[in-house]
Amino acid sequence: MRIAEIYNSIRVPQAIGWAQNSLKQGHLYGLHGAGFERFREGDDVPKETLIELFESVGKFWSQTTPDANVDRKCAIRLLEGGAHL
Repeated sequence: MRIAEIYNSIRVPQAIGWAQNSLKQGHLYGLHGAGFERFREGDDVPKETLIELFESVGKFWSQTTPDANVDRKCAIRLLEGGAHL
């Protein structure tokens, strides 16, 4: 049971964060984000506006990639009893 608790304490919060970020990204890709309120379907969106959007989307995803070594070290510490959940 302890292993499942450790796994859940590390991975579940990340999974929830990824799901929330995915929803935000979906809104951005659908052009439903800030700055797009003035546009309607069929409108021409300036190329510069789209470039800025997609650059920010790319940066956003790069921030969601965790370091697996950090998670591994945390899990080992918890397994060895160095910390409690």
